[in-house]
Amino acid sequence: ANDTDALVIGSTGKGFIENSSGTFPSVPSIVFAGDRPTKKEIKKFLEQVAGYEEVHIFYPSFVSVFSQKISEIDITHTVSRSESKKTEPMEYIFEPELPKILTFFETRIRYLLFSRIVLESELARTAARIFSINRAQDRANKQIKTVRRAIQKDVDTFNDLRLLESFAAISKWKK
Repeated sequence: ANDTDALVIGSTGKGFIENSSGTFPSVPSIVFAGDRPTKKEIKKFLEQVAGYEEVHIFYPSFVSVFSQKISEIDITHTVSRSESKKTEPMEYIFEPELPKILTFFETRIRYLLFSRIVLESELARTAARIFSINRAQDRANKQIKTVRRAIQKDVDTFNDLRLLESFAAISKWKK
């Protein structure tokens, strides 16, 4: 049995799924009000995924101003079975109870990892915007140079015509 659920976060992912015309099954989605979700929105999301053993998030990650890559992270930060077998069990007395402490830290870790993902995605999106703005500025500068050349050509032509008129007037006056 397939015990995997999917959830699309953000308007870009939602648009991609909607426009893929049946390639993907119906996938629920969450779209936050702004580019950066509020603490309340993050808390609601974490409550929605709290019952899952693993929560893998795929997101755009900043590599450089010119490129981003798709990264993946498990915000539950689960320990693999091979790692868990290496440690010997230790007995501790905790106050308050261990399950409450564990729940608190699991929630906090998920919150911090998800916040990191949001910030990394925002960095990648900002870098892409800066790159687009830079390309647009380069195109605008080329267009400005072209227009300046055309204006200079028209000014030179106008000056040449005035000079020709002056010579024509002088030659007429000498006759």
